[in-house]
Amino acid sequence: MIDWQSLPLPSSPLPLASFALHPASLSCTHRLLWLLALYILTHTYAYTIGRWDEAHFGKFGSHYLKGTFYFDVHPPLGKMLVGLAGYVAGYNGTYEFNSGSTYPGWVNFVGMRMFLASFSALAVPYTYMTAVQLGFTRPVAYLVGLLTLLGTLLCFLSIHQNLTNTDVGFIGIGRLILLDSMLIFFTTVTVFYYTLFRNQSHRPFSFRWWSSLFMTGVSIGCVSSVKWVGFFVTALVGFMTIEELWGMLGNVHMPKVLRVFYHNTN
Repeated sequence: MIDWQSLPLPSSPLPLASFALHPASLSCTHRLLWLLALYILTHTYAYTIGRWDEAHFGKFGSHYLKGTFYFDVHPPLGKMLVGLAGYVAGYNGTYEFNSGSTYPGWVNFVGMRMFLASFSALAVPYTYMTAVQLGFTRPVAYLVGLLTLLGTLLCFLSIHQNLTNTDVGFIGIGRLILLDSMLIFFTTVTVFYYTLFRNQSHRPFSFRWWSSLFMTGVSIGCVSSVKWVGFFVTALVGFMTIEELWGMLGNVHMPKVLRVFYHNTN
């Protein structure tokens, strides 16, 4: 038999960050980080030829714009956002997106790439804010954000200096007409809001507790609706939730009613 009285109490919650998400509360450095990410990641004009899987996902976006039925091996949200990028850029869905072909002048591929690259751009400040929520010091949090941004700088240099051997990782492919930018963004947002939710464990059922839990669920739904691989994010949050609930199970000081309600909510 397990002696529940001898079990240690759950560890203290993650330290609460001291910043607000409202743009007016961001310091000059925070705004600079956002602007740098948006500026660099939306500089997509150097590529004039259809690259890599743009031939596939561009076609899928065209199908949505034309209302053409097709068999989709992925969940639909990512392809629908590609179609939305084309709609916002003034694209009518008639281009074939042949691999290796040069984009004609009437296809606003730069606008489509800018729309999709904005998802990767927003991943940079969310990475910084996640580091703050995890309790890292401000210099370390800035370093995390800048390391993410550094990939965009290398990508920018590789385009203009023909550095073909530059490893720019996921940020590089986040600048093209692909699903990866949305997958990266929603993954980052999910981790951020779940970390924010865990930081509210000392104030359960407060407005911020409910709102961060709600946004975690919305983000999980979004990342799972872009690619099947997004379900690994669901598994990550699931395992972390199991770990949290297991710790509460051994907390003899928590009222049973509160424990049951907390388990049902999660």
